[in-house]
Amino acid sequence: MKKASVRGLSVPDKTSNQSSVINEQSQLDKLAFIAAILALIAAAIGLYIAWRTLSLPGDTVVTV
Repeated sequence: MKKASVRGLSVPDKTSNQSSVINEQSQLDKLAFIAAILALIAAAIGLYIAWRTLSLPGDTVVTV
């Protein structure tokens, strides 16, 4: 990152800082998208397991 010097103080260059923030936001968006897909897959697996657990064969009679 380029730095500008103002009376002996080191100040980061604002244009390069903005581009790094945009890159970080883009990476966070990609990670959030991947996390959402994995959450949907986990939910689908959970629903499938629940459906298989709760479904009964056709000839089974449940008495209460």
